[in-house]
Amino acid sequence: MENNRNVMSLLTGVLLATFVLSGCTDGNKASVQMPEPSKAESRQDNAEIFEQQKARVEGPATSGLVLKQFSGTGPSIIHTDSLPEGYTQMGWTVACTGAGEWEASIVQTEPAWSESGCSLESLSSATYPLDENVKEPALEVRVEKDAQVWVTIFATK
Repeated sequence: MENNRNVMSLLTGVLLATFVLSGCTDGNKASVQMPEPSKAESRQDNAEIFEQQKARVEGPATSGLVLKQFSGTGPSIIHTDSLPEGYTQMGWTVACTGAGEWEASIVQTEPAWSESGCSLESLSSATYPLDENVKEPALEVRVEKDAQVWVTIFATK
């Protein structure tokens, strides 16, 4: 009899522990979280996208000089140094994730802007003259708040 009680107590404990550890569900499928990309993967993505942008900017069609490369999420204002001697135009190329669009404009009295749909494939760029009185150029990039964006800002003559 003593053995039966011990066995029953042990079985009851195992069943109770199994129930508690399994959790309760309401019958709906549980959501499965996808692993976040590692920092190494993100750096690799950045490196590949920035290399594509740099190749386009420095190519014969543009002959640009890269001033800054930026990666982040959502709308951003990206500040850069003054244009180098002899350069009069500021340009940019934008890649972004999501189904929305991006719009970028130079922060100056007469804003110059461009826009396109978010994509990692197309590498369109825009160049505009920079107002003479702009000492610290900035580019405002508007995208959806959760969109990842990669921007290369460059100077041309």
